[in-house]
Order: sequence, then C-alpha cells, then structure tokens
Amino acid sequence: MIKYVTYHKIIDLLESVQQASPRMKSFAQGDIVYFADSMSGNTIQYPLMFATPLAMSYDENTTTYQMSIIFADIVHTDLSNEVDVVTDMELEARSLLSQIKRGTLIDKVDCILPASSTPFFERFNDHVGGVVLDVSLIVFEDINACEQYPSPTPTPTPSSTPTP
Repeated sequence: MIKYVTYHKIIDLLESVQQASPRMKSFAQGDIVYFADSMSGNTIQYPLMFATPLAMSYDENTTTYQMSIIFADIVHTDLSNEVDVVTDMELEARSLLSQIKRGTLIDKVDCILPASSTPFFERFNDHVGGVVLDVSLIVFEDINACEQYPSPTPTPTPSSTPTP
C-alpha cells in the first residue's frame, strides 16, 4: 500500500482509472449540486465519471472514504439507448471495482464488497442516464504521533566564492 493517502490522492487514483478507460471521456469531483458546473465552464464530455465524497472515517490502521461515483452518458431524445447507457455505465462501475480488487489499484486502495449501484435516467440538466456506485474505499495506514508529512529540508545555496 502507498503511504500518505489523502482525499486528493483518492481523487487522483479515480481519475487515473477514468483516463485508462477507452470509454470514459471526462472526470470531475465535488458536490452533486454542482454536477452541471463540474467542468469549470467547459462543455462536459460524456461519458463522465463524477466522484462525490460522502464521509471519511478513521480507525487505528485504516481510513475509509465513503464515495458516491456517478457514471453517466447521454440518452437519446427518443430514449432508444437507455438500456445501452445503463449497461455501459454499469460495466464501467464494475471495472472500477475490479481495478481496486485485482488491477492497477490493488496495492493502493481497497474497497468493501458488496458495493451497490443504482441506475438513473434524466437526472441532470443534460439528458443523461447511468449508474451511481456507492462504495467505501479503504486505505491501510497507521495513526501515530509521528510527523506524517515531512517538511522539506532547505538545500545549501551554492557559493561563488571558493572555500579552502
């Protein structure tokens, strides 16, 4: 397991899974209220992976990040691809779980299984559908009184004057 995992690192790990996916086009994180504004003024590219933190809990040897991760894609106006959208996004949610349990994230983070996902349609400003994966991500780390994030040590400044 990697050391010094923070929420920032969890988000980086989730984004790395999205970037490795041939299907998912973009990643964002934050409060679900700001889903439509999540791309900082940019046009959202679908399919989208959107992570929302729900809670963080600390134990003697673990930190658990409860997350809600939305996998969303555009649904056609005639609704002809609703089943395909839910199927594709459900496969992406399962792919994330498999990356944690047996793939690229196996030595970085763990998760509690079973995890659950809920399908949705027409949920946001864009006509999208997909699944919401509720998952608890676990990082194994020791809570101790030692300084966890060492301060950088100053490097000596080179002198132009030769020293005997």
